[in-house]
Amino acid sequence: MPISPLQKKYLGEILLQAGLINRVQLRDALAEQQSTKEKLGDILLKRGYISEPDLQRGLALSYGIPSVKLSEVIIPKEIITLITPQTAKKYKVIPFFRASDTLQIAVVTHLTC
Repeated sequence: MPISPLQKKYLGEILLQAGLINRVQLRDALAEQQSTKEKLGDILLKRGYISEPDLQRGLALSYGIPSVKLSEVIIPKEIITLITPQTAKKYKVIPFFRASDTLQIAVVTHLTC
């Protein structure tokens, strides 16, 4: 279950605690974010401080949701067809697992949109 905005952890702090960036890199990226209004993750990627998988893991931790690498998941056809192609495209989601009356979906990250 997602955490509330009050409990949300900041991406920069998560990446810092994981040792993926240092304080100077975070400070510089935050300064650039102030002037450009770009997303912090995009700045860190552009500067080469982190990789895309690092960003995806950091964002997942930030929002309290799991990260799924769909290239490693075999999705049965009966699961894929539970959402129409139009709905999947509109909301940028892919169904990948079903248990009882719960359907798990993957949301396309902003990086691939």
